[in-house]
Amino acid sequence: MAAREDLGQLRPRVEQRLATLARERFVDRLWAKDPGLWPGDPAAIGRRLGWLEAPERAGETWAAVQPLRELVRERQIDHCVLLGMGGSSLFPEVLSEVFGPGPGGVPLTVLDTTDPAAIAAVESTLDLEHTLFVVASKSGTTIETMSLYRYFSAKGGLYLAITDPGTPLSQTCEAAGFVTCLHAPPEVGGRYSALTHFGLAPAALLGLDAAPLLEAARTLATQCRRPPAENPGLRLGAFLGEAALAGRDKLTLVTSEAIAPFADWIEQLVAESTGKQGRGIVPIVGEALTGMEGYGDDRIFVEIAMHGEADRLEPLREKGQPCLRIELDSKAALGAEVMRWEIATAVAGAILEVNPFDEPDVALSKRLTQEILEARKSGPAEAPTAVEVADGLAFFADPDLPASADVLQAHLDRVTPGDYLAILAYLPANESTRRDLEALRNWLRAQTGVATTLGYGPRFQHSTGQLHKGGPPTGVFLQLTWDASPELPIPGADYDFATLEAAQALGDFRALVERGRRVLRIHLGDHYGEGLERLLKRATDGVSPRAPRERG
Repeated sequence: MAAREDLGQLRPRVEQRLATLARERFVDRLWAKDPGLWPGDPAAIGRRLGWLEAPERAGETWAAVQPLRELVRERQIDHCVLLGMGGSSLFPEVLSEVFGPGPGGVPLTVLDTTDPAAIAAVESTLDLEHTLFVVASKSGTTIETMSLYRYFSAKGGLYLAITDPGTPLSQTCEAAGFVTCLHAPPEVGGRYSALTHFGLAPAALLGLDAAPLLEAARTLATQCRRPPAENPGLRLGAFLGEAALAGRDKLTLVTSEAIAPFADWIEQLVAESTGKQGRGIVPIVGEALTGMEGYGDDRIFVEIAMHGEADRLEPLREKGQPCLRIELDSKAALGAEVMRWEIATAVAGAILEVNPFDEPDVALSKRLTQEILEARKSGPAEAPTAVEVADGLAFFADPDLPASADVLQAHLDRVTPGDYLAILAYLPANESTRRDLEALRNWLRAQTGVATTLGYGPRFQHSTGQLHKGGPPTGVFLQLTWDASPELPIPGADYDFATLEAAQALGDFRALVERGRRVLRIHLGDHYGEGLERLLKRATDGVSPRAPRERG
């Protein structure tokens, strides 16, 4: 595993920061779990530093989850479905998509949505008699996870849980006859939990040999005890933090196709940890690389590639863009990358003077969603007023959008260099949707010249949602919704999944408006595919080309 740094004009800042970290004894204090390295409540921070011990404790955890292999054989399980969000689901998704099932293992599908069409699509592939559902929630109260559990448990299947000790989910396990309940260490936050039960239990069910992954993590952790200048975690963290302070806060991630899902894991870790108090690092994942003329001075680039693959950053490096290339000798080296990026994120948080272990703005969308659901009990919800209805599309905007005959054009006219444009799609994440959204993303990038992101709701609320509300006020948002179907009831609730998804989308929209963000919501109607096609046609036919401008 090798790294090539070409930091350009940032190099003096990074080296100076590393020298400062050395004077402050940052390495010794980090491994001593000194909460004074970050702002915030020392006691609360101290309760979130158990991830530093995860590589050493992982062997014990791995041994504890081995009975799951026998469970798969004895119960004749042929498929696992993990019900979870954010830190409970993203690393299992990496394991499933990067490694796939090994000997004696079974396929694992991650279900992290409330979209009824997406839920029905997964359900249609399952033989419930031979399906094991993994209900993964650190708090044991995550509304998406518990709603999915209630839906499927009314139909059949076997269930195991991964949660903290003493949570409502832990109590449900005992009452509902789960095959087992695995208790994860409570001193490890969700997005730092990859090497705990939340990652290792799915690895066991997949039939993977986790030994090389865990050994790579331990080796990197040892290297991260070195002085800052020789420390891979601190060097990356200094790069990320100093780049953001210098205005280069768009972390553009480029990965090998073989390990592409790992970028989604990094996205959540970095965005949710640093995006607060008006500061933060904006991960750019899945954006197609363009020519040098497509980038301004708000970017840095990190490529994670497999050994022997072509260097895709060379043209950018030659033009002076700050670049880092990390080359992996095997997929198991992702264990090392987990530790590198966790430590780097903690370091970047210290440099930005934010607490990387809390998520203070996530609660806003949750509260507004709950208020919307509660308001339904008093009668039909008051429909928001569209600022434009045309081509079968309805447009809703924040109150600061200037009046215009073309609201999409007016919204894009608010984008300035240094912004980022985020597509928030409350839609099923199938292949046709992905294709259309990528086309929309590419068009928006060409139109505005700024960095773009794409997230599916409500999944992104547990990843980049904190950054959207608490990070820099440079986000410009395009929310896409539809009249979701089919009707899938949630046992024990007075609403179904379509209603829940709609409430989550509206709650998120209201949260962005409350935080003064620039946001346009486009409702696609009851056929989201046709609605996307109409939106793309309107965009490409009806929006005037932008004059050339500095790119982001």
